[in-house]
Amino acid sequence: MPARAGRSAGLRSSSTTSTPSWSGGQRAAARLAEIDGPQDTATVLAERLAAADEELAGVGAELSRARQQLGERLEQAVTAELEGLR
Repeated sequence: MPARAGRSAGLRSSSTTSTPSWSGGQRAAARLAEIDGPQDTATVLAERLAAADEELAGVGAELSRARQQLGERLEQAVTAELEGLR
């Protein structure tokens, strides 16, 4: 028997343990249950999306107000600077 075959055979025999492990099928079933979830998942996601849309609109309005205020301050600063050049 080649040395390589002996090592792999030894690994196979020592890899059996008494600890439980999930088979690929069990992992897939658990993942499918997680993805499928309860039938109200679409409703929950729609509610979360609506809340995120409201938050985005609020943040957008706040940003617009801040930009407007900064624009006014910039206008005043530029006007004052230009008047000083006359």
